Amino acid sequence: MSGFASVTSKDSQAHWGKQTPAVIILLGCIALFQVCYQGYVMSLLQQGEELDQLHDACDGAGESSQCLEQRTYMRWQEETRLEEQEDILRSTRITGHEDHHKAHVDRVVDAVVNAAANKTAETGWEDHKSNIQAQIEARHEALPADEREKAQEIHAVHGEQLLDATLEALHGEHSGETTEHIKQRMLNYQLERERHRQERAEKFRREQQERQLQFDKLFNDTMAKIHAPPTPSPWSQNLEALQAHFDELSKKGDEQKKKWQEARRLKNSGFLASRTIRWQPVTRWTAATGGQDAGLVIASWEDLHVLKWSGAKPHVACITMVPPGTPSLHHMMYFVDNWKLQDWDSKELVLVYQHSDERIAKMVRKYVDGTSVKAVAARDGKFPSTAAIRFGAWSVKTDVIARWDFDEWHHPEQLTLQVKALAMTSRPASILQPAGTHGANATDREATLLGEAKWMRELWYPFLGHGSDILEEDRAHHIVQVDVPKLDINAKT
Repeated sequence: MSGFASVTSKDSQAHWGKQTPAVIILLGCIALFQVCYQGYVMSLLQQGEELDQLHDACDGAGESSQCLEQRTYMRWQEETRLEEQEDILRSTRITGHEDHHKAHVDRVVDAVVNAAANKTAETGWEDHKSNIQAQIEARHEALPADEREKAQEIHAVHGEQLLDATLEALHGEHSGETTEHIKQRMLNYQLERERHRQERAEKFRREQQERQLQFDKLFNDTMAKIHAPPTPSPWSQNLEALQAHFDELSKKGDEQKKKWQEARRLKNSGFLASRTIRWQPVTRWTAATGGQDAGLVIASWEDLHVLKWSGAKPHVACITMVPPGTPSLHHMMYFVDNWKLQDWDSKELVLVYQHSDERIAKMVRKYVDGTSVKAVAARDGKFPSTAAIRFGAWSVKTDVIARWDFDEWHHPEQLTLQVKALAMTSRPASILQPAGTHGANATDREATLLGEAKWMRELWYPFLGHGSDILEEDRAHHIVQVDVPKLDINAKT
């Protein structure tokens, strides 16, 4: 028998000896897979962090208007987070009196003692706690209205911990204390927790006051820079001197501009022959100097509809100011549905509303999904305003920013054609040219502005009081005008 066992043992060892290399290889494959998987997960996390990092306008020297503006917007985001702590401040103002805590402890301990006296062997633990809670609520209801609010607030903050501690004192291993001793111990425990709450709340109030003073100064400095009239360019400084010669030169200038536009079309003819466009050249707009291409370029339906994309398409963020008032509540559904009809796939809608308008805030939240539709609360005292709409543009990570007016209807192909116009001309901004509105004022032109994100953050300042024109001479070489009459669905006939 022992001989048989010995033979069996040797056979088993030989069998497992043959399997050892296979097992080692299998374990090595599992380990390699884990390493690869962890590396993949880390790369995803790093990509997520990069997406969360918004444009930093303060990475250079000095304090530009964009840097001050960014600090203002970061403060607005912080204020939104701090509003969530207002409930704590409100609560501590109600729960700060020691007599109210003593009364609360008396009610809870007495309810636990009474429920314990009426508890039978058949009473379950959950039923027991429900009976205690019912007694506490009944005692609250018996209080006057102002006292009831304070009692309920204290119970909401401390009630659960107090109830558990009292039940442990009566039913735990070390039970045997008198009711008065339990009450005193529970009161000391609750007052200590409340003291820490009050200290945190007081510290928060002081920090809030300091931050508000700093923010007021930052906001005033930012608004002063934003609303200051732009520094006159050399061209505008010489305007008065050239005015006397304007009549003579205007005709010649018009003829020259037509030649530039025609030269631009001829220059693009070879490129358009392939009917392919890419986004990357648009991002190099800072290298453009104007020259012969300094004039405004016009792109037609015939130019744009045949173009096909090569490579990744840019992501577009449409920035909308939601006006206060009842009409906005009724119009929102139609506005969002109209935006969803845009045939450009990679897009999102950013709804900017006044943070103090609770009705609009509640309505906007119904449409927010966190991916394609987002909302931000602007804290500028004036609304709509330059700071408010630029806050919406600042808050998103995107390739293209488009102004998307709330009171306008938009053709489903508007985004597609305007973005194609950017890629076709390698220019960073485009506007629509509605039929019959040549010579429209600056406000009309800027209502349909769409541009590369960095360009928009640096040069887009709508709603300024001094009438900045996006088509002024020193920016004309950045603009392409889309002349497609069917896009003008708001035109009055």
